[in-house]
Amino acid sequence: MSAACVDPKRLLLATCIPELTKSSCKGKDVCMKAVMLFTGSGPVVILTSHDSVTAPALLGKLKAKGIERFFAYDLPLDIAKARYGGHFQIVLNDLHETDDLRVLDYNGERAFALFRLNELGTPVIYDPNSKD
Repeated sequence: MSAACVDPKRLLLATCIPELTKSSCKGKDVCMKAVMLFTGSGPVVILTSHDSVTAPALLGKLKAKGIERFFAYDLPLDIAKARYGGHFQIVLNDLHETDDLRVLDYNGERAFALFRLNELGTPVIYDPNSKD
């Protein structure tokens, strides 16, 4: 099956977070970005080091968590960090999560309330069951 994806030019740049290591970034930084996913069970906010929310490796991890189709919006990382406060740093430093996917917020009601709609980036729509 082919995946129907809309991946418009990104308007927001990923921000590099110091102190974590990954060879694909300069020095000892991991480039992370915050993304709000609208899924069948509601909004979820994740941190990811993938350039695209439709990267095959990330899609596989999302599928393993039961997320098979979604609307995704980039969030300004500095705003997400400010709104989540200490919780943001705890999630970022969680050794049980991988660098390419960290769940920042499972509580859809709280996630939706923390961000204004005009703070959301351009949508990416992913539905593997859609026909082109």
